Amino acid sequence: MDKKPGRANAETIKHLKNETEHFISVWNRPKHLFKIDTNRAALVVIDMQNFVCAPEHGSSMAGMEEVVKNTNKLVDLCHAQSIPVIWVRHNINSTGDSTKGGLYHVFHNKEHLKSVENYATSTEIYDEMHFNAKTDHVVFKNRYSAFLSSPPELQETLAA
Repeated sequence: MDKKPGRANAETIKHLKNETEHFISVWNRPKHLFKIDTNRAALVVIDMQNFVCAPEHGSSMAGMEEVVKNTNKLVDLCHAQSIPVIWVRHNINSTGDSTKGGLYHVFHNKEHLKSVENYATSTEIYDEMHFNAKTDHVVFKNRYSAFLSSPPELQETLAA
């Protein structure tokens, strides 16, 4: 066992690599499972919005600066290779007591709900993201999952 907490030693890494190779061969899956065809690829960036990255009422999640930096690296790579970038914005349309946000209201207080409703400033893409309004796509979701949103904008954009 590795004596430094949080770091795997060479023996552990070798063991995990062997186990992974074993399962790949047992499952008859190709060794290079994630070969990316840039002609059919798209980068989907979800919830990199003000209410997540720079919330008005509280602090952002630990490590958010690193997430923004690494996401921007991927975005820049895709822009350089003309791979479409799709930004998914969370927004719930509501009027009075009626909301089209599924179960979102069950898990969040009214202040948080206001921040994700009716295209509020906090639903905008975070300013530090490398969003290109001329070339990138923006779709909206009104559920936790962009794939279950109604209408299914993400699915339609990916299909196009």
